[in-house]
Amino acid sequence: MRNAQKDAAEMAEKRERMLKCGFELFSSRAIEPVTMQEIASKSGIGIATIYRYFPSKLEFVIEIAVQRWKDFLTYVKEEDEKTHIFDKTAAEQFAHYLDYYILLYREHRDHLRFNYDFNLYVVNSGATKEQMKEFTETVSGFASQFDRIYETGMRDGTLRTDVTADELFASSAHIMLAVATRYSAGLMFHAQKVNDDCAELEMLKDMITDRFTVKR
Repeated sequence: MRNAQKDAAEMAEKRERMLKCGFELFSSRAIEPVTMQEIASKSGIGIATIYRYFPSKLEFVIEIAVQRWKDFLTYVKEEDEKTHIFDKTAAEQFAHYLDYYILLYREHRDHLRFNYDFNLYVVNSGATKEQMKEFTETVSGFASQFDRIYETGMRDGTLRTDVTADELFASSAHIMLAVATRYSAGLMFHAQKVNDDCAELEMLKDMITDRFTVKR
């Protein structure tokens, strides 16, 4: 007689192993050239089993992206609770959130490399809105955090509110993520390397916060 609890645990472990191996291959080599057979070989799981979990490579890739951003968002929320960030001014919260993108570059460049290639892959694969729904909902969690900061700014006056919350998010988080991603993917050419990339990201953060915080 099969043990349902044990079977469920084994299925969860296999699924996690597939996603982990897929992420490692995709972030080191790019998504397009990696085959599902390579993922099967690396994970030690039969290709037929992988396709029972994920009917297509596109769905497999999207699931990895969802998992990675969910994990990072969980980390962000835990850090926010530890630091009591929402007891601080909107300007302080804003600067704190931009620091997370520098942290991604400093400690999770594989995540950023994958994210860069993921954006290209889903566009070239013709991913539908329905296929991207869970991913879209996951990353919108970051926008909702900015909405909270914006609302605080409307109350305490430390953050510009003559722009919309969406404009604030697009003009800050998107830019920080885009530059950090390009650094991680090796897309920034330095004829003569002087500054380290983290220092340059700090400078970018300072320019963004200077633009959107209210001087008193």
